[in-house]
Amino acid sequence: MAIDVRLQDERGSTLEKVPYPWGVPERWMPSDDDRSFTLLHEVDPYGDTVLSQQQMPGFLAEWRRLTPNAQTADERQFLERVEALAERCLKEPGLFLKFEGD
Repeated sequence: MAIDVRLQDERGSTLEKVPYPWGVPERWMPSDDDRSFTLLHEVDPYGDTVLSQQQMPGFLAEWRRLTPNAQTADERQFLERVEALAERCLKEPGLFLKFEGD
């Protein structure tokens, strides 16, 4: 299962894309029973999930909690690149963070 994360404008045009062709590793994503990750639990690994600018503060707080769980350079790079997209989404009006599942 691959997943792509896109920064999109309000017309749906992709401004930046971060692919992760190996799928989202279970070992660093929150478990289903950990309800402290309210926004990340909404990300559908098999469909599309769109997050708005208003959701970015909560998303960033949750996303940053995943960083210590990354075990490879590819995982760390993916986490850092998605965080950068989320930061941009937070700062620039009219942007959205879209997770595209496989």
